[in-house]
Amino acid sequence: MRTMTGVGAAAALLTGMTAVADVNIQGELKIGMASLDMEGKTGRKLVLDTANSYLSFNGDEALPSGMKAFFDISTRMCLDGSQTVANDCRVYDRTTHAWREHNGFASRAGWVGLRGQFGDIRLGRGKTPFDEVVDRYDPSTGIGTGMTAWVERVFPGVVPFDAASAAPIIAGFGQQIYAATFAQATAAGAPNAAAVALATQASTTATQTLTGAVQQRIVPALVAQFPTFPTIGRYTEPEGTFNNAIRYDYGKVDGPHFVAMYAVGENKTATTPETRRLSLNAGYSTGPSARGQFRIDAVFDQQKNVLTHPVADQVLAGLVAAQTAATPLLAGALLQAGIPAALANAVAGNVMGAVITSAASSYSVKSENTSQHFMVASSYVFPIGRVGLAVDRIALSQTGLAEIRRTNWSLNWELGWKNLGGYMGYRRLGASNMGGVHLHDHERKIGAGIERYFSKRTKLIAEYNNNKIEGGKVVHTILGGIVHKF
Repeated sequence: MRTMTGVGAAAALLTGMTAVADVNIQGELKIGMASLDMEGKTGRKLVLDTANSYLSFNGDEALPSGMKAFFDISTRMCLDGSQTVANDCRVYDRTTHAWREHNGFASRAGWVGLRGQFGDIRLGRGKTPFDEVVDRYDPSTGIGTGMTAWVERVFPGVVPFDAASAAPIIAGFGQQIYAATFAQATAAGAPNAAAVALATQASTTATQTLTGAVQQRIVPALVAQFPTFPTIGRYTEPEGTFNNAIRYDYGKVDGPHFVAMYAVGENKTATTPETRRLSLNAGYSTGPSARGQFRIDAVFDQQKNVLTHPVADQVLAGLVAAQTAATPLLAGALLQAGIPAALANAVAGNVMGAVITSAASSYSVKSENTSQHFMVASSYVFPIGRVGLAVDRIALSQTGLAEIRRTNWSLNWELGWKNLGGYMGYRRLGASNMGGVHLHDHERKIGAGIERYFSKRTKLIAEYNNNKIEGGKVVHTILGGIVHKF
């Protein structure tokens, strides 16, 4: 940490001021190389990634009232130029549905506020209390996607096309063919028994033709068209930072503490509601992190009207194109079976709509949605290290869809001894339940890491992760990196 008293004095002279607050510069540079097993989808990859690197400027000024004015500006530092695991170099713009580079000063945090006996109150942008608690109970490096329990959803690795979703429409189509054939036969003077036999045969042939086309041609073609998504790209988590926020902090390291933050997205349109965020943390600590310290935190975090996700956008856009391309193919199969063109086109459109809608339900993010997290986390520092436990209960509701609920938990142990450090952790994401339906997305993750300190500011890190999402292969990640603080 350095103090820019010289720069501050120069600025004071240039502006005619007689005093100026000291400006502190600090930061952390963290970069690692990882070998990633992408569930056998693209083979093992070697990547170089930045994780949570930043440059920070902060300071305060004493005011005559006994209060202090303070500021805290933090900028993300991208050390590698591209991102595979952590997204320090780019951000997904949920309004434009596109990735863009992090730009502008204070891309990580920017606060200005007042501090007094009442606590701190500030305006700007930055980490939510929920994200801070998650970081506090996560001993991993952050390069390997973390050992915390706050994942909201796990998208399927393969788009779940299901021919059975069109069964009611196919059955209705069979009934139409039966009725039309029976009417034609009786109008031609056929006896009732003969008309029934003809109608039954026509209905069976038509439904078998349609079912076979969907199961043997359409669904396999759709599955082949869509990529599979590796583990790293399938998680959705609440935003760690938020813009346009007001935040209040009260309390110290030793004793009770409380933090509240409210933020708005400023993105309301005639058709889309505004994104909003409320994050609250209340807790207690017996003192600084040392042997015998006990800490507990309770967090409530709510996001409203979050505008989709990059994986969801990719899949949903592809599904629209696939439906447009596949509908004429299905209609053609019906035409070849002698079904009238108008009926063939209508039925093909309805069947494809059912198949696509069923697949899209696993990725849909409605414009009106609410996600809520209720997390309780606690830690205790034993003579053999600190043990931390976090449990997160998540509820995700969307207009027109059943509510999704899941419970996650994590258990971590970390130890420091002389110039060495280490951790072991276990994360369990419970299976989502959507209106009583199991979504087959539970996950377990095991992680371990070691650190070698060369000084108070510089260390080498190594980490191994082993995780498995329901229905997928075990994923092994090995990484090493370097961290320098200043």
